Amino acid sequence: MDLAAAFAQQFPLSSEYFALELVAETDDAHSGDAWGGVREMEGHLVATLRLIIWEDRDGARSICEVKEQQVVVVFQANTADARLPVYFEGWAAAIRYLFARLDERRGTDDELARLMPHELASPDVLGLRRPQTADEFTDALLSSKKRLGRLLP
Repeated sequence: MDLAAAFAQQFPLSSEYFALELVAETDDAHSGDAWGGVREMEGHLVATLRLIIWEDRDGARSICEVKEQQVVVVFQANTADARLPVYFEGWAAAIRYLFARLDERRGTDDELARLMPHELASPDVLGLRRPQTADEFTDALLSSKKRLGRLLP
């Protein structure tokens, strides 16, 4: 299973005011083990994610913040988990839902401007045995205040 390709195919993730992009690896020192911005590091699957936050200025949309951060996508203990493709699908669906809900709050919550890419990764959900489908992973990610649910209004 090509984990990097399964993760990379979920991008870009965007809404009116938020976008999450996978940043392609450009460091020649890592070119042998990188797949479109996803690579193995100390046994973990790691990716550089770019979060773009947009704002309205006088009726025109402009970029408010651009943040890039390297995040762990899958912990080493879970890299052989057969559920990874459906986890990636469920995670992407959860991010799309989260962005749509955050769009509704945009302009009323300064905390959103402090949002960082690492806050959108929740590889610990793979430690749960119950989620088996993309929908179940989406629910697990959004229903917990320890995961993406903490960002919901």
